[in-house]
Amino acid sequence: VATFLALHPECVSFHELITKNENYRNKLIELNKIHKFVIDSSTYGFLPQSTFEQSKKVYLARNIWESKKSAEAALNVPIDEKVYFEYLWEIKQWRAKYEPLTIRFEELFEVKTLKRIWIYCFGNEDYFMEEKAEHFIDMNIQTNHPEVIFEKTILERINKQLCQH
Repeated sequence: VATFLALHPECVSFHELITKNENYRNKLIELNKIHKFVIDSSTYGFLPQSTFEQSKKVYLARNIWESKKSAEAALNVPIDEKVYFEYLWEIKQWRAKYEPLTIRFEELFEVKTLKRIWIYCFGNEDYFMEEKAEHFIDMNIQTNHPEVIFEKTILERINKQLCQH
């Protein structure tokens, strides 16, 4: 989502790596003086010290066990269930307070969903390009389901084209 929203010409976007900066909150404030839109696509955005009160908020709703499994894989450590459920409670409180745009994770990689997020974040569909949204969707499929890219019919077509040259 962060990378996709960065396609807007007046936007700079970050993911978790912004938090490597000890004063990342101040960094985001400074960047907002330069750029019309600053996206902080952080998993930790629900924490009180990370929340910008007036910002637009998007929540990706995902199966809690899939989310935990994904986080453990990314961190390469098991996450204590007690700690995990404490985070889920915090997220529930955050959602009740801010009423973010909620997107089901399963619907994230659909053009209509990306457009909905775009309009919500930027206020209109200016600069939204359906073709670029489709390419982002394809990249996700390539990353998560490489077998789709290497289907027998596609490989046969590629080989046929290569042999003609």
